[in-house]
Amino acid sequence: MKKQLPYLFGLIGLVCLGLTFFFAYTQYQFTHSAILTNAVYTHIDKIQSNQNTKNPAYQPVATYKDQEGNEHTINSLVTSYNPQDDLIGKEVKIYFEAANPSKAVIAGIWNLWGASITFLIISIIFLIAGYYTSKQTV
Repeated sequence: MKKQLPYLFGLIGLVCLGLTFFFAYTQYQFTHSAILTNAVYTHIDKIQSNQNTKNPAYQPVATYKDQEGNEHTINSLVTSYNPQDDLIGKEVKIYFEAANPSKAVIAGIWNLWGASITFLIISIIFLIAGYYTSKQTV
């Protein structure tokens, strides 16, 4: 089992690296085919993040208009345990699909690239762990 551990770590690292490229390519395609527009934070939703915690989380909600003038809302993927009332009224850039205006993403690093960044970090950790465990099993 000890000799197989580097291969297992390496395999997990490569799968995560593949997911990194998949998510990055998907977001790249989306941002290049979507429409970039402005939205305004209108309110903050109070959500119960976990049943085990008594503290609620707060999630900013932005409103935007599509190319036909119809209004849509989008919830930020980033939540906070402190209500950020100072966000209300501030503008934020968003991407939305022309064919499906309710499919939108806030144009922020974490909202757009969070999955890719996460899987990249995980893949690096497992690839390094695989490399070092292979050196120890020799």
